[in-house]
Parts: sequence; structure tokens; C-alpha cells
Amino acid sequence: MAADVLTYNALNEVYKANREKLAVGIASIAIQNDLCQYAVNLKQTNCDDLRQAMSPRHPELWGLIPTQPNNGSTFNNGLKVCNTDAGFGCGTECTWTVPAGATCARFQAWGAGAGSGAPCCCGVSPIGGSGAYASAIIPVTPGDTYILCAGCAYCCWSQHNGTNTANGCPSYVSGPGITSFIADGGIGNEFCMHKTRCVPAAIACAACYSPMWTYECLCDSGDNYCHYCPAASTCGSMGSEAKDGGTLPVIDSCAGFTATVAAGSTGYGIRGAHHFMQVQSEVAFCIRHAPIYPGGACCCHCCIHTNDRQGCCRTASQGYMQIPGAGGWAGFACGGQNTNCADRGRMGMVCVSWLT
Repeated sequence: MAADVLTYNALNEVYKANREKLAVGIASIAIQNDLCQYAVNLKQTNCDDLRQAMSPRHPELWGLIPTQPNNGSTFNNGLKVCNTDAGFGCGTECTWTVPAGATCARFQAWGAGAGSGAPCCCGVSPIGGSGAYASAIIPVTPGDTYILCAGCAYCCWSQHNGTNTANGCPSYVSGPGITSFIADGGIGNEFCMHKTRCVPAAIACAACYSPMWTYECLCDSGDNYCHYCPAASTCGSMGSEAKDGGTLPVIDSCAGFTATVAAGSTGYGIRGAHHFMQVQSEVAFCIRHAPIYPGGACCCHCCIHTNDRQGCCRTASQGYMQIPGAGGWAGFACGGQNTNCADRGRMGMVCVSWLT
């Protein structure tokens, strides 16, 4: 009988684990079904609802943005306007003349990203805010001209203990059939956004101090987290948004878009973002850049340690995060470091695709 009891207990543990896995799977399916139904409902209601659904926090809905004409045709020509040097930061513009035979075009714009700051010791700077995105498909007439302007990111990065909260410049398109088509540049100061939106994280406190001395605090300058996390405390783990975890989740920023176009056409867009950040230990922070259209998944993530300063070590010219609209990479200063620096945001971009 004792053997049967032991066997029963062992099997029960196996079944318990399987039941837990099944529960997680069912919950995941339910979430996906909700999102799918949400998307269906949006398509059946109105465009304003759909525009509001486009968020850096919900890349799973980005597929609802039209990418081709609604007559079943496919765009077969394209032009990209953006900075092409290794710095990935400057702006540029050109005039596009609608070629013979073109009847329809899609315009897209990405605002330039904001730069990051250079933290003091011991502190860490957040990733600079990413730029907004705008998209519209409109009828065009051969011979008409459009101005395509890709915004410039702030040209410089700050040195040790220096602020760099300059916003990225907007990208825009102007021409026939377009009343206003603008994608704002990224917002450089993260503090105000988290504070005014009441993000439930101790890291977004009112000043550069913490009454508990176990949380992370974002200074009023908006580009430097003060690090007060004694070795004996528990700073949380990647992925948790618990208060003790010192977490800032991805949120929409004030970087918005306008896409007011010709009657019969609809503009869409995605706001810019502030990015995920969390304390991993007293000597390491984890960061994750918000998704940027059309990629869907987060574009970059890593953990910063005391011997891995990031910032200007992760510039576009060194091959890192060469993505239009991305924010400048984060930096970490601790252990007496005084040579760390920030990173500038990435440039804006404008694309036009057309059908001939």
C-alpha cells in the first residue's frame, strides 16, 4: 500500500505540473483570441479606433496598417529618403515627381530618435525616445511633385554627467492630396512622461532620491537614474514589473503623428515610445528598445554591467542599432568611471512606393 501512495504522489506531481502548463497555454490562447477579435472589431468600426490601436506596446496589431492598394495590385517601385553616412544621424530631403503611369502611392515617415544622456556615478541613462511613424496610401497624378523630408537627430552626444534631452526632428511629406503628414521626433526627456502618466514603478519618483533606498530613481533631468540598491536587497528580475523590481515598462510617448490626406484615403500611424528598463542587480541594468515599425519584435536588448558602459560604445557608426527612428543607446557609470558618454538618436526616414 505504501508503494501505491508513493506512486500516486509522484503521478500527482507530474499531473500538477502538466495542469499548470496547460493553464498557461490556455491563458495565452485566450489573449491571442482577444487581440484577434479586437482587430476584427476595429476593422468593422471606424478608422479613428484603428488609429488609436496602433501603439509601440501592441506590435501584434501593426499588421492592420494597409501596405498595398485595396484593388489587389502591388506597389512595384520605391524610393527611400534618409541619411546614408555611417553616423546614421543627419536629415535629408528631396522632391519626388510622380512618374508617368503612376496612379497610386504609399507614403511612410519615421521621425528621428532622441539622444540619450551620460549618467553620473553611480547611475544609468535610459534609451532615448523613439520617433513616431506615419503611413498613408493616396491617389497621385503624373507630374505632381511632393517634398519628402527625413528629420535629423541631435548632432552630438554628451560626455560624463552631461544631459542630452534634445528631441529628434520630425519627418514629413507635403504635396497634392496631403493636408498634413508628419511623424514627430522622439522625446528626449523620459521623466515627465512616466511621472505624468502615473506609471506604477518606484523608479519614476519625484526626485533623485528614494525613501526606501532600495529602488531606482529617475532624476528630474529626465536622462539619469540614480542607483540606490544595496547588495543585500533584491532588485527584481528581467520581465517583472513588480515595485521592488525597479521597472519601467514600454509606454507611448508624446511623439505623435498626423496623417490627414485626400478624401477617400486614410492615414495611420504609431506613436513614439519610451523603453523598457529594469534593475537586475546592484551592478547591472537590463534595457530593451521598444519595437519600431515594421519589425514588430523589440529591435535591441541587453544588460549593462559596470564594466560595459554602452552609450557611445554603441553608436550607429560602430554598427549598432542602425534603425531609423531609434533612440540613442543607454549608458552606465559606476566604480569611479568618468569617461562614459551618451549616444545620439538615429535619423528619420521617408519612403514612397508607387504603382505603375
